[in-house]
Amino acid sequence: MGPESWLGEDDVTTFSGVSYLGALKVKKSYLLINESITSLLEKAHPKEFKNVFLEVHPEQIRIIDAQDNKILHQHTIPWILLLGVYEEDTRLFGYIVSEARQGEKTRMFCHAFRCSRITSSVAATEAIRLGCQATYSDRRDSVRSSRRISFISNASSCSSSQGSSSSPPPPENFGTLVCNNVL
Repeated sequence: MGPESWLGEDDVTTFSGVSYLGALKVKKSYLLINESITSLLEKAHPKEFKNVFLEVHPEQIRIIDAQDNKILHQHTIPWILLLGVYEEDTRLFGYIVSEARQGEKTRMFCHAFRCSRITSSVAATEAIRLGCQATYSDRRDSVRSSRRISFISNASSCSSSQGSSSSPPPPENFGTLVCNNVL
C-alpha cells in the first residue's frame, strides 16, 4: 500500500491496533512532541492506555474508543500544528493541536499514540501528513487565486482609468503560505 492510497478510497482511512496514550497540555507547540510523549509514558501504565480506532479524513482526525465506538476526540486538520514520531520508539507518534472554545483562551494539546507495528505508525503519520499537505495546498492555491483575481480586477480598473498602463504581475510566490511544522 503506497502513500497515495493511505487516505483510502472513500477519503477515510481507519487504523486499528492503536493505543491512545492520552493528551497533554503544552504551552508552546515548538516544545517537541518527544517530551510530551515521554511525559505521557511516565504518567500512566501501558495497561491504562485506551485501544482506539484512528480515523484520518481529509479534513479531520477522529479518535474513536474501540470498545464502544464513541468519539473521544475530533480535530480538524487546519488546527494541527505539529506532527512527529517518537525518537526512542517509532511505533509511537503524536500531534499537537490547537483547541479553541468560545469565550476561552486557545490551548494546545499533544495527543499521543502507540501502534502495534512500525508500519502502522508510518502509515498513520503519513496519512495525517498527506491530509495536512492537502489542506495547506488548497489554502495556498485559494490565497493565490483570490489575490490574483484581486490583482487582475485592480489592474483592469487602473487600465480603464489610466489608459493602457498596467502593473506587472505579482511574483510567483505571492500569497504562498509556508507551513514548516508538518512532517
